[in-house]
Amino acid sequence: MGRLFDIHMGLIDEAEQEFDIAIAIIRFKWKYADPDARMTLTDEEVAVRNDRARNINDAYRLSAELRGQTYADQDIPPRLQIVSSVRKKRSKSMNKPVEVQLSLL
Repeated sequence: MGRLFDIHMGLIDEAEQEFDIAIAIIRFKWKYADPDARMTLTDEEVAVRNDRARNINDAYRLSAELRGQTYADQDIPPRLQIVSSVRKKRSKSMNKPVEVQLSLL
């Protein structure tokens, strides 16, 4: 049972690394994307974060079951809730840079 739990914790760590890589790729693409592509990347980031939140709840549920306990799904962890990017765009009327705060979730 202990060995199974260790394997499970290793899988959680690996999933966390995969999540970090996916977010890093999205942020890299964001730097070079045109405005239309950025909306697609925003949707992709939301999907990755929601998927990770589901996986976290699944992992905790399995971990609790391995210990003979029950687990109730939790809200999305704070690390996954706060998503914001600041980007600059040109105002059509004044042709000056305007800072726009984007917040997702």
